[in-house]
Amino acid sequence: DVCSSDLMNEEPAKICAKCHAKTLLAAKLPEVHDPFESGECMECHDAHGSNLAGMLKSRADTVCFSCHQDAETKFARTNIHKPVAMGKCIACHAPHASKEKLFLKAKGAKLCTKCHENADKTITDGSNHKPFVEGKCSACHDPHSSNTKGLTKIAPNKLCNTCHAKKAKKRKRIKSTHPDFANGNCSACHVPHKAPLKKLVRASPPELCF
Repeated sequence: DVCSSDLMNEEPAKICAKCHAKTLLAAKLPEVHDPFESGECMECHDAHGSNLAGMLKSRADTVCFSCHQDAETKFARTNIHKPVAMGKCIACHAPHASKEKLFLKAKGAKLCTKCHENADKTITDGSNHKPFVEGKCSACHDPHSSNTKGLTKIAPNKLCNTCHAKKAKKRKRIKSTHPDFANGNCSACHVPHKAPLKKLVRASPPELCF
C-alpha cells in the first residue's frame, strides 16, 4: 500500500487533521463511526485523488458494503428505496458521526422530507394517522428495501394489525364481513397518512362504496 504508515511522516489521521480540523470535530458527537474514530481515513478515502465526491475510493455503497456485507444481501428485495438503489448511503447516513442513532442525518420525518416534501405536513380539517403525526415513518416503512409496495415492512393486511389488533379479532368473530375488511385490504377505504375526512376514509359514503 503506497499510503502505508511505514512511508509516511506521521499517522494518516494526524496528517488529515492538519487540513480537516472541522471534520474531526464530529468525533465529539454521540454516535461515531468506528473507522472515523480509529483514524482509518483511508479505509474509505483515496488520499491522492478520486473521480468521486469526498475523494471516496469508490461509489458510497461499495465502500459501505466492504464492511456491511450483510446489508448488501438484505437490501436485495423487490422494491428498493431510490437512494439505496443509486448507492447514495450518505444521503441519509452521516459517514463520520451523528447526533442520531444509526448515524442518521436527521431524526424521524425530518430526514424523509428532504425528498418527500409532504412527509411531515399534517392537516387541520380531517384526520391524521398517529405514526404520521409523530414522524415515525419507519414504524410502517423499511427505509432500505421491501418485498411489498410502498416499502412497507410487511404486507399491508398484516401491517395494520400490528396496532389495530382489536379490528383483526373482530374479523374472525363476525360471520358476514365486507370482502376488503375480511382480507385486510384496509387501504381500499382508508388513507394511511392523512385524509380530509374523519377516520382517514378516502371519501364519504355512498361515494366511497361506489
